Amino acid sequence: MIKAIFEITIEIKGPILCTAQGESQYGVDAYFQKDWRGNYFIGKSHIKGKLREAWSQLSNFMPSFGKEDIKRYLGDEAKNEHNNPQRGILLLSNFRPCVSTDAFQINAFHRIKVHTESATVNEGALLTYETPFASGEIYRWQGEIIAYIQPAEHKKLEKALTIGFKWMTAIGANKGIGFGQVEKVKINTKTITLPDYSMVINDVPTVFGISIRLNEPLMIGSVRAADNLLRTETVISGAIIKGAIAAAINRRIGNLINASIDEKIEKFSTLGKYFDQIRITHGFAAREDIQPLKRAAVIPTSMVKFGDMYFDALSFNKIPFDKGIPEFRIDWKNTSVLNSHFGVYTPRIAFTTRTAIEGETRRSEEQKLYTFQAVCPEDENSNPLVWLSNVYLPEFSDENMSDRQKVFADLKFLIKNELKFLGKRNASVEVSISEKPYDLYLEQKAALIDDQYVLLTLQTPALMLAPKRKDSESIGSRYKKYWEEISKNTLTMVEDNFFASQTMLGGHLYFRYMKHAQPDAYYPYYLTEPGSTFKLTVMDGQKDKAMEKINTWMRNGLPVPDWAKKAYSNDTTPFGWKTCPFVPQNGFGEIAVNHVSTMKKNNDGSINFEGELR
Repeated sequence: MIKAIFEITIEIKGPILCTAQGESQYGVDAYFQKDWRGNYFIGKSHIKGKLREAWSQLSNFMPSFGKEDIKRYLGDEAKNEHNNPQRGILLLSNFRPCVSTDAFQINAFHRIKVHTESATVNEGALLTYETPFASGEIYRWQGEIIAYIQPAEHKKLEKALTIGFKWMTAIGANKGIGFGQVEKVKINTKTITLPDYSMVINDVPTVFGISIRLNEPLMIGSVRAADNLLRTETVISGAIIKGAIAAAINRRIGNLINASIDEKIEKFSTLGKYFDQIRITHGFAAREDIQPLKRAAVIPTSMVKFGDMYFDALSFNKIPFDKGIPEFRIDWKNTSVLNSHFGVYTPRIAFTTRTAIEGETRRSEEQKLYTFQAVCPEDENSNPLVWLSNVYLPEFSDENMSDRQKVFADLKFLIKNELKFLGKRNASVEVSISEKPYDLYLEQKAALIDDQYVLLTLQTPALMLAPKRKDSESIGSRYKKYWEEISKNTLTMVEDNFFASQTMLGGHLYFRYMKHAQPDAYYPYYLTEPGSTFKLTVMDGQKDKAMEKINTWMRNGLPVPDWAKKAYSNDTTPFGWKTCPFVPQNGFGEIAVNHVSTMKKNNDGSINFEGELR
């Protein structure tokens, strides 16, 4: 395999208009797309669509390049029965102008609609376009396409790209009135021999940290807010990181991007054998300029507010109603007041609007306009952010220590050299490895409070309760049964000693995962949300065993209950991430232990955020 980099220069005659941002400007109906730093660019998805359109039109005239090649390089839509599209192997960048920003002049174009009979302007039919690229001027735009391919395939792809780009007559919007005319295309190619992945490492840790720096906004999958709006999460799940590593493996050896990673995988068979057992925690945003880097701690749902005083409702026996009306976290307008005390940093959100283009008419398809959010590499104050995650290797027996060394060597090599893209849209990232794991922002106290109980807070969503329940069964009793089951009756919970919230997820997850195990029994996943806090009491004589369980959960995440293993599997499909995405190995069920209890308290029992007693 080689890494082929195609550096593409396109000369486009102005005016040019590529608009995809969801934000707006007063007095302007359409304006040129900018990144989070205010720089103009032509989006890679637009270039990819134009390339697909060109290849599709020319496929009958390119004997050695057919429809299957288009699917392989650019991907294909999901089939009706599964939400599992085929990913293309080409990695495209955004295209940027080869002109200094200072040279741009903001130009406005106006269009009107004339009535066919009266030959007068229709009322209100005025459109204003903003473009910094003047009419008649030629502007050079540069971008690149990366492909991991066999050496013999290089010339074929280079020829296909040259033909495809030269077939494009215009780029951007308003092509029918002369916008964005392509004048010239130049492609320079360079190939890189992939570095040898054999590596000898003697010191193998059980856990290490990785930091992810975004080079461009990243769309992190979330619940669809509406048919035309996709919201983004701000936390990068372990599943996304693990999926990116799997894609890097397949990309390097020439497989389809979404091919399974197992012991049959070429050149990485040992890593493939243990890949499902590797646990990667969720990535939380941290300020890059504040050292040492630490992972954010989720604010517990048990936090209660009286005026400007904050309490942990599970840490004191009596709620001080004499202090006023309590406000629990779900009642707060926002948590920004406490974010700095928990190490929570919120990235700036960018909006992008897209529409599907009909191949023959080259017009926007009806009802195919949508907007999606993406997290930026910085916060609202332009402070740079990195996302911190920890990677836990599987537990190996003494006779398999050589496998442990090989798994770590291959994993470290792939993360260092090949983990360059993240998410479905292949956002460009830089990943660094830390020899030590990243600590939680607040100190954890892995011990019993008053030698009796422990406070556990979910850092990430967890699969704990079954979606169905008996009418007579309270949610507190169901959580009590869960803790007693997974702790082997060493820990229990008073039925009202918890603060938790739940959410249901289904739809596309059912078609992607659950349909394989239960084809005709749709039911949503029922998750306990981050911040949910539980006060667990040690059963008589079970202190040592209880602490052993807690330490295991801190390392491995909360185990999936028995009902879930049965519900999300069948005789031919065993339980795992292929039938249930919310497994501990994907970062779900991470806990923080007694982290709020380590905070200083004021004389009245409120949490001291100022450093001095009040």
